[in-house]
Amino acid sequence: MPVKASQMLQALTALWEEKRMGKSLPARADLPVLALRPWLGSLAIFEFRPGVGPVFRLCGTGLYGRFGGEVTGKAVSELEPAIAHSVRQELESAIGGGKPRYSQHRSGTSVFYEVYLPLAGNGEGTELVLFASYAEEKS
Repeated sequence: MPVKASQMLQALTALWEEKRMGKSLPARADLPVLALRPWLGSLAIFEFRPGVGPVFRLCGTGLYGRFGGEVTGKAVSELEPAIAHSVRQELESAIGGGKPRYSQHRSGTSVFYEVYLPLAGNGEGTELVLFASYAEEKS
């Protein structure tokens, strides 16, 4: 993993761990926008909606290359099928494990280094996942 991607993803994961404060998972409210400022353009938040599945609650502009444009408010199922499948698998793995999930995704000449961080819901298990991705061009 490139140094910048590694440092950014590790720092975000460290913040996530710090905000857990002994809980199994931090809540979205534990991660205010100000605390997330260094990662903002590279972040997405996935929300799980019954009957729809994962939806982009928000998607930073730095992720447009990863997901093919603005996807805030769209369901993961609306992405290109191969991307939708891999994102859904990673989300399920992060939620099922209740811990950070690191992954890589190759698209054309880019490799995306990513982390999925599950967030606590309203007493009903995980409802949100914080996601960050950094791209590196490969030849």
